[in-house]
This record gives sequence, structure tokens and C-alpha cells, in this order.
Amino acid sequence: MPQQFLIVLEKCVEQDDGSNEIWSQFKCSDSVFEYVFGIEYPTGTTAGERIARIPTSGANLDLYAGIERIFNKNGQVVSKLKGIMTNGSWTLFQLLSDKGFKLAEQRNYDVVQFCSTLNGRKLVERIFVRDL
Repeated sequence: MPQQFLIVLEKCVEQDDGSNEIWSQFKCSDSVFEYVFGIEYPTGTTAGERIARIPTSGANLDLYAGIERIFNKNGQVVSKLKGIMTNGSWTLFQLLSDKGFKLAEQRNYDVVQFCSTLNGRKLVERIFVRDL
């Protein structure tokens, strides 16, 4: 049976005020992104830009162009990766459920380092699947 997959990765994201929060970033095909969020995958965005506000059954889910900082073992930022993110995890999970996705697997894939109060927090990767 054909299936669609969407991977949600927790990321440590630095805010404008220098604080850090855990946000969710998506990995999926363009067609899955469009099905779930009702918009085409955005390009040409700037960090911090709100991409869309998606109405759900409980609340609105805001999508942003976020920046993930990648550190070396000495705590220096070696690269920054941009991706579409949200800080509304529960609302995201509700939306995925409403769209027919089920949690297939989850695992810890990394530990936060060099992010002040979040040091040592385990980050989770969740794989959602939907039968076609």
C-alpha cells in the first residue's frame, strides 16, 4: 500500500533576544507539505519570517523560516541551516492527525549542547505516516 511520510525534528533555535527554544522542523516531499499545510513549499524566505498561519481544529499553527545553529565540539557555531519550523508542537500533531497521519516511530537523535538552560535536553525525531 502506498504511503506518505513526514518527519518532524526538534531543533534548538535561537530567538532574537538571545534565548533558545525548542521548535519543530519538517522533512517531507513537496506534495506532502502542500497536502498537510495547504501551501506550496516556500522559497526565498528570510529568517524569522512568518510563512503562513494554518487554521486547525483547535488553534492556528504558525509556520516560520527558522535558523538552526550547528556547533562544533568547542561550542563555536560552524554553520546555520534554514528550514520551515513551528513552535506549536501540539497543534502540529493535531493537524497531522486530522490529515490522517499516525506516529510510526520516534527516537532521540541528538542532545542539546551550548544552548544555556537547554543543555542536556534530548531532541526527538518523529516519523509520521499516512496510507494512501
